[in-house]
Amino acid sequence: MSDRFPYNVESSKAMLWLLQEKAPALGLNKHNVRFNRPIFRPTGEEPGLTYIEVHHLDTGREYDFAYTRLDLGVALGEIVELTVESPVTTAEVVEAINEKYEMQLGQEDVAPYGYGPVYVGNNPWTFKLKANPSSFVWYGEVWVRVNKDTTIPNNVRLMEDGQPRLLEDGDFRLMEG
Repeated sequence: MSDRFPYNVESSKAMLWLLQEKAPALGLNKHNVRFNRPIFRPTGEEPGLTYIEVHHLDTGREYDFAYTRLDLGVALGEIVELTVESPVTTAEVVEAINEKYEMQLGQEDVAPYGYGPVYVGNNPWTFKLKANPSSFVWYGEVWVRVNKDTTIPNNVRLMEDGQPRLLEDGDFRLMEG
């Protein structure tokens, strides 16, 4: 019996997979199970130790399980190098990580997760991506170095000095039409 999650599956599906492996006799499936929020209780010997209460909707019973979450920094390495198109958002960074590492991180896994521009500063830009405390699978953090794709499109508006005109979020201002 493994105490490890598959990397290439969404968190809720991975959690169900682990429970089905740990307790096959319960007959848990996506239609008859509800999870409470995981309780993270790391120790020196088990840094990812987590407890979760599982509700079996068919029987009305509740079960407590202990399992080990995966450390985002260990899974991805010391620093993640990515190139993304602008504007840079957390959602776009997560999508690039998923593509590069064949993972299925989602909005329940990282915080904050969003579609609003987060790029500030110079290129490349380094920031810390943190696991959401309510993630079923992940804990910890990883440094991400984002290289913003600065290829200038043909239809960009130019300033008087010939430099491309930028929007507030650092994206290129394009010509209409």
